[in-house]
Amino acid sequence: MHVSTTPLQGGVFALLRWILLLVVAFAILAGAMIWLFDFTPAATPSVAIPPTADFRLASLAGGRTGPPDFAGEVVVVDFWATWCTPCRLQAIYLEQVREHFAGQGVRFLAVATGEDEATVRRYVERTPFPYPVLLDSTSDVSRRYQILGLPTVMIVDRQGRISSMRTGISDPATLREAILRAGAGEV
Repeated sequence: MHVSTTPLQGGVFALLRWILLLVVAFAILAGAMIWLFDFTPAATPSVAIPPTADFRLASLAGGRTGPPDFAGEVVVVDFWATWCTPCRLQAIYLEQVREHFAGQGVRFLAVATGEDEATVRRYVERTPFPYPVLLDSTSDVSRRYQILGLPTVMIVDRQGRISSMRTGISDPATLREAILRAGAGEV
């Protein structure tokens, strides 16, 4: 017995094949994104990251600043870029955590990576940060600390040592835990 298909049935099967192809492509892309954002360079033995956060960068507000200017405090450094969509969510989470640690000796810095001052300034005018925005336009600091993806959050303890570094989005609970491990709340 021969079963023939109508043009409409052929179109439906073609559409289903395309949908299946898109689902498989999306699954592969999602897997790649999960790998990228869960990759933690600080945990990789072959990556030689300096043990201390010893850098100062130009600030959008003027002057130069960096973690050494906040000795005795925990410093949270967010490496980001204006084009980075996940960085926007990370900034929201960091703001929530910043409010939680207000008055507890925790400082926050945003390091704009690989972009010129004018681009960063335009972005910050539309989307202000409640803490200093620093410019790593040449990515020299990002390279020194092996920033392999954005966003990356570096947490510096009260002695200036890098306590934690995580690439990808860190949720508020993870951030709070890492900040406490770095010595927040200790006198």
